[in-house]
Formats: sequence, C-alpha cells, structure tokens
Amino acid sequence: MLREFENRWRRLRNLRDSNPKVFSIGLTSLYSSVAETAAAIEIAGWDYSEYEELTSELLSGIRDIKTLEERAFANSIRKYQRWALDNIKIFTTNTDTDNLNRKIDNLIKCIRGETQFRYLDWHDEVPEISAFVASINYKKEPGSIYGENETFLYNNTSFKLEKIREECGHAILSAFMIKRLIPIDTTNLELPVLEMYQNAFENAFGLLDATLYQTAVAESTVETVKVTPAAFWEAMK
Repeated sequence: MLREFENRWRRLRNLRDSNPKVFSIGLTSLYSSVAETAAAIEIAGWDYSEYEELTSELLSGIRDIKTLEERAFANSIRKYQRWALDNIKIFTTNTDTDNLNRKIDNLIKCIRGETQFRYLDWHDEVPEISAFVASINYKKEPGSIYGENETFLYNNTSFKLEKIREECGHAILSAFMIKRLIPIDTTNLELPVLEMYQNAFENAFGLLDATLYQTAVAESTVETVKVTPAAFWEAMK
C-alpha cells in the first residue's frame, strides 16, 4: 500500500506547476488516504513508522499550498484596489469641469448635425449616449446663428441652448457613473480608495440634482452586480 501511495505522490508532483488546481485537490485527497491508512495500522497495533516520512511530505506540501493561496488572495485584493482606483481616476478625468464642458460641446455639435457621435474620441467609453443624442429633435430658424432662434426638443419639451447643455451634462455624468463607479463594491475598498470613490460619487450625484438621471443612477446601483475581489481571486486560480 505504501508503494502505491508513493507512486501516486510521484505522479502528483509532476502537476504542481502545470496544473496547480488538480495538484492541490489530489494532494489533499492523497494525504487523507495516507493518514487514514496510517491510523488504521496504528489502531491495529502494527508499526506505522514507514508512513511517517510520506505523511510529513504531504503535510508540508499542503502547508505550502496554503501559503501560496494566501499570497495569491492578498495579491487579488491588491489587484482589486488598483482596478477600482483606475476606474475612479478614469471617471474623474473624463468628468472634470474642462473635460465635461468639452464633451457637452461635442454633443451639441452632434445634435446640430455638425458631426456624428461615433466620430468622437470618447464614444466607445459610453456608447449609450448615442441614443440620447438621437432622441433630441433640433430646429433652427433659417438665417439665424447658433445660440439664437434654435430649439432642442427632448422628452416632449422644448429647450433652449443653455438648458440642453445642462441635459447633456447630466446624461454624460450619469453614463460615466454607471460605467465606472457603480460596478465597484465599496465594502472591499481600502480607506484612501474609498474616500476617493465617495468624493467622486457624491459630487457627481449632487450635480444630477433630483433629475431622472439621478434616478437612473440610483436604480443602477440597486440592479448592478458588483465586481468584488472574489472575481480577481477566481481569475488567478
């Protein structure tokens, strides 16, 4: 029996690097079998000392796996913090005052028919904004200049330029919040990252100011399945 266990251990060791998951499961199973056999021999009053070396090797291997898993899990936590921080930074960069105003200018040009949303350098980030642009009906009196005698019909309401710019800003903010902030599970954030998240979220949410966009963000918060460190841990196995 001992020789059979030793042969299984020899074959199993070859999987340590090539298939660590199978190695871990097989090692645990083999250790259990060896320990049970050794215990049965001892209970019968026979000498089980020849099993001690193999038992010690297997137990050492299990401890090594546990140490590696602990390190891998700690690494997955660090990767999660970095992922969350990157998303927060992408959000704040895209929605700071200058960039938000630039994006609003972009949308106004799209609405006026001067360009198309798909040509904007940020269209891939929040492609759903194209539906918002398409939903606005633009009219301008012949011979008038931009900003004068032009109307923007949205949700059965006629808006002037200043008001539609505000709507554009809300649409952009909410889309970026849903894309970059909402998926983050804040219960797993380290304090500095959490504070950055809260500042970014609260400032943007306040700017939405009880609009339908604010409601959309709130609903997304409830409905979105959060990304957690467990996803990074599973990916690393």
